[in-house]
Amino acid sequence: RKYVLETLSYTTYIFTISDHTAEILKNHGFDNVEVCGDLRIDTMKELTGSDIPDAIKKLSIHTDRPWFVAGSVWSSDLVILSRFVKEKHDEIRFLIAPHVINEKSINEIKKYIELDVALFSEFKGDRQLPDVLILDKYGLLKYAYSIGEWAFVGGARNRGLHNIFEPLAWGVPVSFLKPHSRFQEAFFFEEMGVAMAIHSHTDLHYFIENFNKDKTKEKINYLMSTRSVSSKILNTIKEKGVPGF
Repeated sequence: RKYVLETLSYTTYIFTISDHTAEILKNHGFDNVEVCGDLRIDTMKELTGSDIPDAIKKLSIHTDRPWFVAGSVWSSDLVILSRFVKEKHDEIRFLIAPHVINEKSINEIKKYIELDVALFSEFKGDRQLPDVLILDKYGLLKYAYSIGEWAFVGGARNRGLHNIFEPLAWGVPVSFLKPHSRFQEAFFFEEMGVAMAIHSHTDLHYFIENFNKDKTKEKINYLMSTRSVSSKILNTIKEKGVPGF
């Protein structure tokens, strides 16, 4: 900590994601600190402004049941997620993307789910849509969230919670496992009422009953329209006359 504080003492101005971080720095004597928010909020705007691949659009036409999209799923996520899938598969369609796409992770999903499962890459629409599709192609998950009414993002109990900004960009409420204390963005979106940390499969039932896409989209659209983190940083740099800019 002493080394970090000493390094920061040479900076002209410090931008932080959260009030908590800013308060810590101020308590250590830094007065050149400003809370700007998370730059990933700006990437949400970029994502929703891009074109959704046709392969994902084709799934969105299946409206007989709402979609639940689970992304970057690990084994620890499947333990809880699979029970929920088995209980709700007759009411909801599921699209599940493993955190690593390989034969081992695909077989693991099939083992846990024990339902009618098909690979996204092999589904041609010439058969009835299965209860569960496994997304086995990289680069599509951030767009696949757009078809969901709800989302789950994995990794919180492993190396780290994966990207919850992607589903939220499309206005899709997001869930993830506890503990999540290391991830400031999780708390931020929980406070907004668009995300929920869960402990068990029963929490997922509460999640789908109490979170909906319309309200989430309204809150997220307001956030994106009123907060441009990069613009705030650049404007502050100009106002402060930071050398080099």
